[in-house]
Amino acid sequence: MLLLLTLGVILHSPWLSVREIEIAGAERVDAAARLERAGFGPGAIMLWLDTGEVEAAVAGHPWVGEVSAAREWPDRLVVEVTEREPALWIEGTGDWMLVATDGTVLEIAPLPGEGLLRVSLGMSTMPAGIRPTNPIWGELVGLSDALSVPLAASSTVIEDAGEVWLIAPGHPVRFGHPIDLADKGRVAEVMLAN
Repeated sequence: MLLLLTLGVILHSPWLSVREIEIAGAERVDAAARLERAGFGPGAIMLWLDTGEVEAAVAGHPWVGEVSAAREWPDRLVVEVTEREPALWIEGTGDWMLVATDGTVLEIAPLPGEGLLRVSLGMSTMPAGIRPTNPIWGELVGLSDALSVPLAASSTVIEDAGEVWLIAPGHPVRFGHPIDLADKGRVAEVMLAN
């Protein structure tokens, strides 16, 4: 009985509780606040700490692509976050959606930011955290990946008479139907460079 009581005291003692939380890679995500709201903070008992639940608490944010958590005995929790990379802005109904390289909507803004391809094709606004399955959505993400950063940052994709156009500095480029946009973008890049 004494052994069980001693073991119980040791397992629930401050000696085996979280004293330090290290968070790496989280720049746009307040991972510490998300952990705190989920009840994972200093004082949590290391033995009972479920790293899967820790990961789930952080992973719910649209900017989080991957997250891993590990216990380092006796008193340290390490959380590593890989954030998604922004790829392009897509105009929605009244707002602009910042979209990641994997197609996830990262955030909604009244105006697009600078430095990324802008797309204005009359699409509906999707909430942050959603990754639409619309094939055109994937084509647009592929196009943004195929274009060089300078060309993408200075260009807009529009629709005119049912066709997709890349409006590059001084040159409108007709892409036609929204298929194979990455290949069309690579060809356009070569043609615009000459």
